[in-house]
Amino acid sequence: MTMATRNDDQFYFTGRFVVLQAGSTRFRVPTDGLIRESQFFSDMFSLPIPASGTTVEGVSDDKPIMLPESISAESFRSLLRLLYPSASLGCSSGEDHAVELSESEWISVLELSTMWYFLRYRKMAISHLNGLLTPIEKVCLGREYKVTFWVEQGYHSLVKRKETISNDEALELMTGSESDHPLTALALLRIREKRAKYFAGRAGWSTPPGNTVERDVERAFGEELSNIRKIEEPYGIAEAPTSDRARDEIDYSTYCYRY
Repeated sequence: MTMATRNDDQFYFTGRFVVLQAGSTRFRVPTDGLIRESQFFSDMFSLPIPASGTTVEGVSDDKPIMLPESISAESFRSLLRLLYPSASLGCSSGEDHAVELSESEWISVLELSTMWYFLRYRKMAISHLNGLLTPIEKVCLGREYKVTFWVEQGYHSLVKRKETISNDEALELMTGSESDHPLTALALLRIREKRAKYFAGRAGWSTPPGNTVERDVERAFGEELSNIRKIEEPYGIAEAPTSDRARDEIDYSTYCYRY
């Protein structure tokens, strides 16, 4: 009688190996992880294989798939550590929670997962980075990698914090978005001034401006936020953690502004 056979759950690897090159560094990895996690690579590897005699990119060290010049070996390695944790951790496939990355490595993961639609790893990167970024970093990275709630949080924090916007921060706010860059800091300072007048007792409002910050930010940056959100939709709109939303409701009426 023939014995029934089955494939091992962990150590029966499907797909083939592919060689990719970032800068001067070659990487040879199984295609299964790339195909499983990214629609971009799934589509790439589903293309028909050329007739025999044609050298296919990625099948050998002599003709690797060349990644864009902007992608460094270090950045690509950060993504591969999540895709193939067993290579460096000795754990089974899928144990991505065991991988520890630095802030800069998570930013690399966010960049590449956005570029290639690794949706699960993009979500992980946003989650890990959320508590590490400054308000300016949230605005700049949120603009670049289409994380709407980061941009909103960054604007809210810059309006509500004690310290004013520095010259260096104003310059950073001028880049990385399709909005009217030179006016970003000015618009935020106008909202801060509105709040400062209230707390100085000169505005004559019946409700604290803390209740109007979201509305003022939406009024000033609504078009930019809407454009970012539209581009973000195919990735799945990321939402602020509950703890962030609660912190955003803090009463800032005791803050003294520094100009």
